[in-house]
Amino acid sequence: GSEEAGLDDIALAVKYAFLQDWESQTHASIGVGYEFGIGDDDTLGGDDEFRVFGAFNKGFDRSHIGLSVNALFASGSENVNGDSDRLSAHLHYDYEVNDTFSPIVELNYYKTLNNGSPVSPFGGLDLGNFGGNEDEDSLSLALGGELRVQRDLAVRLGYESPLTDSVDLWGYRWTASAIWRF
Repeated sequence: GSEEAGLDDIALAVKYAFLQDWESQTHASIGVGYEFGIGDDDTLGGDDEFRVFGAFNKGFDRSHIGLSVNALFASGSENVNGDSDRLSAHLHYDYEVNDTFSPIVELNYYKTLNNGSPVSPFGGLDLGNFGGNEDEDSLSLALGGELRVQRDLAVRLGYESPLTDSVDLWGYRWTASAIWRF
């Protein structure tokens, strides 16, 4: 219902893929990054965050399973939206039906590590940092698919549903992403 518009924050990260075994379809990476809170408060921007993340992926012929974990730590001067530290973990499964399409199932977990400076009685999960929600975990299930439109370009679409009754901004939602491999 909001008619606000504005710039979001910008994040930069470095990822090191320390394990790339194509024969056994085993891959692992770690990384660090920083989100610069240059975005507008009206569009939930303005959060400075230090990020640490890791991922492990294993393939079994046409099936693939992956786990990624992200830790987000508020840093610097936060805006009016809050400044809690957060953790998320994502378990992913896909099956390559053919060279063009893969159905996807994902289980997503969010945990607020501390309340920081809460501005609301609920958390923002992956949408924004509102502080608060330290005592509640959120879990969701997403079903969707990946369409590979070119060799190095794929588009994903999924429908995500909450599995917990946490007090947060979670709801039923569609998510889309594009993956460019280079």
